Amino acid sequence: MNDWAVVTVVTRNYLHFARALASSVRQVHPEADVIVCLVDEAPVGWQRDQEPFKVIFARELGIQNWSRFLFQYTPFELTCALKPFVLKHIFNTTGISKLLYLDGDIFVSGRLDELLDKLDSASVILTPHLTRPLSLAEPDRWEMDVLDTGIFNGGFIGVRNTGAARAMLDWWAARTRHWCKWNINHLDQGWLDAVPALFDGVVIERGAQYNAAVWNTGARDFSEDAQGRMNVDGQPLAFFHFASIDPDRPDSLSRIARHSYDQEPAAARRLHREYLARLQACGMAQCRAWGYRYDRLEDGTCIKEEWRELVRNEHPALKNVENPFALKAAEFQRLVRQGKIKKFLARGRRVFARVFKKS
Repeated sequence: MNDWAVVTVVTRNYLHFARALASSVRQVHPEADVIVCLVDEAPVGWQRDQEPFKVIFARELGIQNWSRFLFQYTPFELTCALKPFVLKHIFNTTGISKLLYLDGDIFVSGRLDELLDKLDSASVILTPHLTRPLSLAEPDRWEMDVLDTGIFNGGFIGVRNTGAARAMLDWWAARTRHWCKWNINHLDQGWLDAVPALFDGVVIERGAQYNAAVWNTGARDFSEDAQGRMNVDGQPLAFFHFASIDPDRPDSLSRIARHSYDQEPAAARRLHREYLARLQACGMAQCRAWGYRYDRLEDGTCIKEEWRELVRNEHPALKNVENPFALKAAEFQRLVRQGKIKKFLARGRRVFARVFKKS
């Protein structure tokens, strides 16, 4: 095993994204180890050893009160909440010293050596959503909306196995354990704003070739060279983040796109088409059919958001319930009718929360 690896977290119905990520990484880093944390259980007929990456099941991470942790979050919230836990687990169980976490919906097109070299001295690397200011004349307040989701994007983080990085991961995990919600600091992401102030060895990577995405296509210059390779601000693209992509809408980069498809950079549109084709080739139809394993009670009833909140906020009637999935819907409904669900007065985090809730 190498001294570095790429890591991501997905549910089984998003395994095609993990496959696409792994294949893109291996095109530029054939030597790379790719580790995927699978949130739910293996689907029938799936073969772990046939995947182009190493698989860790989330239940193997040793998270205390695992069934309650699993129950309290939606699938997407879980993939966010698990990030610090899986990074800690890999450091604790392997000899790997450098980890590059990448969201499953990221496409890698250039080598990542510069980031790995920076981790020779840095403990943590973060990338901001925006790396240069937008015009104050922006009519849709895009800059403010982007910043409301956090200064740094949680789709990428680089960490080295140091005391500072471990302290940061412990701190982050303590917050995502119960507070990885849309209306509480925008899932796992908003917490990262405090990392440069609280921990040593934090590097902010401002290179435009990293974490290019729909939220910064208007603030970076995208072009193609003679060989058709994508450049960003004159540098070869390292990775593009297709956050909130909708494969059923090939005429849109993302559900949160600011511009119409025709207004997006031509280079980004071409990469988007290639990425959609890659998702198809990676078994998208089959993975979607698998669905998510833990969206229902054991009796088959679909879990409602307010039931998750009863568990997350440790309602007295449920505080000692080890496996909420085994309860009956009638018990949750009775507690909801009592109207004692704790409501948090969290600050903004507006645009992405509204859109993702619909996805």
